[in-house]
Amino acid sequence: MKMSWATKFALLFAGVLFVACMTQDAVVFDRTCPGSIDRPASSAPVAGLNNAPLGETSISESFVLLLFGWFGSGGLGGVGWWANPCAALALVNLLRGQVLKARQFSVGAFALAATSLYATNFFYLIGDEGGVCRLSAVSALSGYWLWLASIAALVFASFTACLPEPRRGDSVAQ
Repeated sequence: MKMSWATKFALLFAGVLFVACMTQDAVVFDRTCPGSIDRPASSAPVAGLNNAPLGETSISESFVLLLFGWFGSGGLGGVGWWANPCAALALVNLLRGQVLKARQFSVGAFALAATSLYATNFFYLIGDEGGVCRLSAVSALSGYWLWLASIAALVFASFTACLPEPRRGDSVAQ
């Protein structure tokens, strides 16, 4: 399959955005712990996205989340990390000419990425080595938005993959 110029541009743009996101901070996490030993961490309150933090905050860098995010993917709070393998599978399928699979994986990757921060407000990420405290996202930073944009560009590339190239000399209004 010969790729259109739009597909090539979108893939290049997605790659540039992904590399750029790896140099940025991605997410501000709020760390909350239960008040007593008999109160489980799952009942500890969370601030939620775009709200004031309830506990101490920490900023996670994009490349750290990419390298170690799979540790948190055992619980539903870490499902956003799975957007990365889905995006990689979309790219591989697109390069192989399997456009339908590429579209499915890229849309799935975007859905996982777009909901990843909200998921931490309902399904906690473990916030310490004992599993007592929990992390929830309170703010998305530039690394997250660049990562999301790179996956959106991959979705665009997968949907422009089968567009025919205009032939020279053809007029648009035939």
